[in-house]
Amino acid sequence: MPQHPDDVIRHTREDLIQALAEELGSTPGDDRIQDAYEQVIDDLAFASFDPDAVYARYFRDGPVATDLDLAAVRGWARGRMLL
Repeated sequence: MPQHPDDVIRHTREDLIQALAEELGSTPGDDRIQDAYEQVIDDLAFASFDPDAVYARYFRDGPVATDLDLAAVRGWARGRMLL
């Protein structure tokens, strides 16, 4: 059975960081964006049944996220401000 396009892991950690930067009005190199990425992953891990697997997935090299993950990161950032 073919995978649904939303289930394909195609986005890198850098793609997720770029999405956060865009939503939060900054650049990927901003240390606050790196901190925000860690916070997003903390939130995902906290809500999962296997936090270690979540951390391992989102902090590895190469593709780490689906289209739905990318949308979730953007949604997490909406309405937040960098301090």
